[in-house]
Amino acid sequence: MVVGMLAFSVVIIIISAVISKRRDNMDRAEIATYIVLIAWGSLMFGLFLAKFSR
Repeated sequence: MVVGMLAFSVVIIIISAVISKRRDNMDRAEIATYIVLIAWGSLMFGLFLAKFSR
C-alpha cells in the first residue's frame, strides 16, 4: 500500500510540474479540468488501494 501511494505521488508531482510549465499557454478552464481529473484520479486510486491492499 505504501509503495502504491509513493508511486502515485511521484506521478502526480510529474503531472503537476508539466501543468505548471505549460500554465501560461493554457486557459483557466483547461487548468480546472486537469485539477478535477487529478482529484478524481486520487479518489479512485484511494478506493482501489483500500479495497485491494489487504
